[in-house]
Amino acid sequence: MLFQELVSPSFFDTRQMNILHNRLNNLLSSVAAHDSEFPLLNTYISEDKALVVAEIPGVDIEDIDLQVVNKTLTLKAERKHEDVSEDSHWYRRERVSGQFSRVIELPFAIDADDVKATCNQGILKIELPRAQADLPRKISIQSV
Repeated sequence: MLFQELVSPSFFDTRQMNILHNRLNNLLSSVAAHDSEFPLLNTYISEDKALVVAEIPGVDIEDIDLQVVNKTLTLKAERKHEDVSEDSHWYRRERVSGQFSRVIELPFAIDADDVKATCNQGILKIELPRAQADLPRKISIQSV
């Protein structure tokens, strides 16, 4: 159908161009919404720790599973879908729902016993201290 519109004589008609433009926007926005990774996150690194900040609106903290193994943080959760009443249907749906998982590989090993996580208004902050064994150490040099 889209190809037929492109090759039709009325292709350059303004109204037809607007319809085509809207259809392409809807197609691309639905693809982009499902291809983007959820949750969006930022990772900050210092010499002694990392901070991961994730946007998780609509996710209950009881449904979040955080795991740390060596240099890797795994964030798993589920955002439940919104129910629609029987007398209505979706007109536009951009918010993704369902299970998700993000795996973040850090440049150093993490001290799993001291990881702290807080969540406030849909913003999850995970503080990941660097393992003591992985911290740089000054080596003293002895003269002989």
